[in-house]
Amino acid sequence: MTIDRFVTPFYNSYSESKIGKQESGRYLVLSKSLKYLLGRRADILALLLILLAMGIRIALLISGWPAVNSEEGTFGLEAMHIAYRGEFPVFMYGQDYMGTLEAYVGALLFHLFGVSWFTLGLSMALLFALFLVSIYFLTKLLYSAGMGLFILLLLCFGSIDMLIPETMMVGGAVETLIFGTLLLLLATRLSLSARQQLSERKRWLRFAGFAAWGCCAGLGLWSHLLVTPFVLVSALLLLIFCHKEILSFAPVALLLGFVLGLLPLILYNLYAAPGHSSLDAFLAVYATGSHTHLSLLYRLIKQFIGTFFFALPTITGLNPLYPSNPLPLPYFSSTRAPLLSILTVGGWSLGYVLLFVLACYMAGKGLRQLRKLYPGRGDLWNTKDRQMAVIYTAQLMLLLAATITIALFAFSSNAASRPWSTRYLIGLLVAMPAVLWPLWNGVNTYLARFGPEPTSAFPALIFRRALLILLVCFFAYETVFATAAQTPANIADNAQVQAITHDLTRMGITHLYSGYWQCERFMFQTQEALTCAVVAEDISKGFTRYKPYYVSVHNDPNTAYVFPVNSAFANNFERKSAAQPGAFEQIFMDGYVVYIPQH
Repeated sequence: MTIDRFVTPFYNSYSESKIGKQESGRYLVLSKSLKYLLGRRADILALLLILLAMGIRIALLISGWPAVNSEEGTFGLEAMHIAYRGEFPVFMYGQDYMGTLEAYVGALLFHLFGVSWFTLGLSMALLFALFLVSIYFLTKLLYSAGMGLFILLLLCFGSIDMLIPETMMVGGAVETLIFGTLLLLLATRLSLSARQQLSERKRWLRFAGFAAWGCCAGLGLWSHLLVTPFVLVSALLLLIFCHKEILSFAPVALLLGFVLGLLPLILYNLYAAPGHSSLDAFLAVYATGSHTHLSLLYRLIKQFIGTFFFALPTITGLNPLYPSNPLPLPYFSSTRAPLLSILTVGGWSLGYVLLFVLACYMAGKGLRQLRKLYPGRGDLWNTKDRQMAVIYTAQLMLLLAATITIALFAFSSNAASRPWSTRYLIGLLVAMPAVLWPLWNGVNTYLARFGPEPTSAFPALIFRRALLILLVCFFAYETVFATAAQTPANIADNAQVQAITHDLTRMGITHLYSGYWQCERFMFQTQEALTCAVVAEDISKGFTRYKPYYVSVHNDPNTAYVFPVNSAFANNFERKSAAQPGAFEQIFMDGYVVYIPQH
């Protein structure tokens, strides 16, 4: 029953009354507005879910979750330098890759809300909201509006490793989600409208779409090379369906957008010293721990276990069931995790792989059915079937991007040496609609926009819906209870850092040495009232990301040393300074030990 059956009788009787034409016109506008809102009810629900997701993350930030650290402090300091010093850093301080888009967003919000850890988290919540908007429209386009709403509901929650890059400035993670999604969305839209007769205005809008794709590719690669699989598969999609535009203005527009988005990376690498290009830096990180005496078979087994018994389940929604460093698993440690935990984690990965294979089968089958209808030339396809082919191919491209992401991690040294670095798999969240599509739609090739929904066996339908509901409940449970368990310790740690930095500034200390995980945190906490340089555990020179900090600290003869009580730093400093009795005054306060030089 349509809205017209309700609106028309009332409108006719109303217009026949003696109320003036002006009131009648207002009623007509109201009825049209009601029609419009009902027609866009899925989009309105999507907006409400996005607001809910942002509200959850803001509530977590207010409650003291997640724990802040020095690497987030590095981005905060960069944002301060952008906002108040007019600096334009290309990369995270101290490295030659990972762009600073997050810092630029943070700098903008600093002008609105002031400098604080909360403002950093708020900027991440806004960026994540942009990803949610993109993933909703991509899912709606490739699958259905209902599936898009479900994905938004699911992504309101998540495991610890899903939530951390959504609320903490860790660099490149959320950008990979945003640009990976936008690349596929733009490529699919452009492919759907290819070979159509367009007006001059729409043709220029189409060129703008190619430029937008190029700009997203450039910005994504500048932010982090993790977006590369999505650049490759979306480019392949464009090549398959838009290759006839190779002689038009489209490639020029795409190239101009790409250069514009990649401009910071291009300018940096033009003057980079040998061995310090962005690609060199990324490959160095990717190969960390690869130099080992272990046999190839031993390393492959370890990579497999690290990927499928920790990294993959953790990034796709299962909070770790055993300590991550080192993993209590064969080939990682002499200790063993409980068998039930190992089976649970392995079962999660197995279920993911099975759903992945089913999703590939469904998209491949749909495409194969269309090919059987048109065994000859592709230009004989009608518009509807061609658009179906685009959708099926885009689904396969999304799954291919996920495959490349998993393969790059599984065959990297990180899978064997640092499988808890799950952010290298963050792109799998973009593929979540594809992996869950078999549970939503069953094993068939039905596409909502092209035909009626097929009938499904009632028990199978109930089973699939129950699994999806359980998944949402499980994610929500993890979000609430896992974060709540960590929050008291985070609050205590934040209070301790606030106390020590306040007391240090009160004592007139302005320069200090400390550990890597303290320095940038101290500096951002005090908005650079304290300047800190990093020392290693053996008190040798450490990795200070922003070189002017080290110069300033090193040149001050009154520089103090500040370490957590009973830490390796403090113990080693005690032994090292024992040869110079009375050279330092030792003060214990706020869980730290402070060494002040005596002259």
